[in-house]
Amino acid sequence: IDVYQQSVQDEGLTNALVGAARAGVKVRVLMMPFPFGPKSDPNIPNQKQMREAGIEVGLATHLYIHAKLMIVDGQKMYVGSSNFYTPTLDGARELGVIVQNTDQIKRVQEVFQGDWKR
Repeated sequence: IDVYQQSVQDEGLTNALVGAARAGVKVRVLMMPFPFGPKSDPNIPNQKQMREAGIEVGLATHLYIHAKLMIVDGQKMYVGSSNFYTPTLDGARELGVIVQNTDQIKRVQEVFQGDWKR
């Protein structure tokens, strides 16, 4: 599972990613440090929980990550407007689509891999 996400604060999604990692699934999350300003980063507790479960968490400082994307097994990709934190998931009107076109998914994975290496 590869995830681009500005903010991962939702407990349910964090637990799902942690569960996948503990079941042997390779999970990588690429996000920004301090996505909502330089004073505090509410993502840190979930980043710690994910790292402790074996999830690779990358903090991109070379670009602004505003993407909300998850690729599973190179076969399905969620692309949408929702950050992965509870107020957005429960109280906002967001949108998202599931893409199953492997050519499109492969292209996005190539970009993710390039960003991950940086």
